[in-house]
Amino acid sequence: MAEEARKLVYSSPIPRAALRPLKQPLWDTENVASTPTATNQIIFFQRPIGQPLAAAPAAAKTLVDTNLNQAAQLGTPREFDVWGFNVRIGCTVTLADYQTIVNQGLFQFFFGQGRPWLQVQLADVPTGSGASGAVSFDGAAVATPHDLPVTGISSTKEMYPFTVKKNPVRIRSNETFSAQISWPNAAIAPVLFNRITVIIRGIMYSSL
Repeated sequence: MAEEARKLVYSSPIPRAALRPLKQPLWDTENVASTPTATNQIIFFQRPIGQPLAAAPAAAKTLVDTNLNQAAQLGTPREFDVWGFNVRIGCTVTLADYQTIVNQGLFQFFFGQGRPWLQVQLADVPTGSGASGAVSFDGAAVATPHDLPVTGISSTKEMYPFTVKKNPVRIRSNETFSAQISWPNAAIAPVLFNRITVIIRGIMYSSL
């Protein structure tokens, strides 16, 4: 009997927290520095709620800026199925700055600190939503768009897919991840204040 009980213990699966699937994205925001950095890049999903944004105005992040609760990880017991990505360039920015940011940008997504698991030109990553239609200008010497620029169709269904054979890629509870936007061939120094948000579209699995 003792031997049978021992086999039962070791053959039984380890209990796992019950997780509820939620159709909720992950997002993180960083400000664009007014002067170029040495590496000319911005790293996302490193500073959770309560920590300051990377560049001025470096106010503490709130839920509007990010829904990450700890740096570079989801935390236990949360998991996430990645279906795709959006990148939004917010606030007022000159048309010339916008063109440089989008057309010269490189978007990358990482698991851990090793090689990137996605590399794509930033112009290929849709905005996902925003103002559409004619763009109005203020008549200044440097034309300034008043509407939020949109890359792709203005719809939250629009995203850069990250599926493999129509299946999402999962971020595990304690697996580190990050997104990065860099400009290897251009110096990004926006004339006006600007911020960028990376949205990861997918399914969040959280404890009941």
